[in-house]
Amino acid sequence: RPTRFVVQDGFTDEQGNPAPGDPVVMEVKLDEQPGGTRMTLTSTFASAEQLDEMVKIGMEEGLAGAIAQIDVVLAQAA
Repeated sequence: RPTRFVVQDGFTDEQGNPAPGDPVVMEVKLDEQPGGTRMTLTSTFASAEQLDEMVKIGMEEGLAGAIAQIDVVLAQAA
């Protein structure tokens, strides 16, 4: 069973073509712990400027909202 995956996260235009600019590389690690699983997310940005721009457009709030839904999604999948 997989314990790690890496994705590139970026923007697209209206036709679904990748937008200019470097994607954010996101690594997700799943480690079994007593009583559950620990998920660790690591985002790597091409530059400090890219990080600043992502924060300005609401990345922190969006990620927090998505993570808050994980228990519900996993319960529905079970």
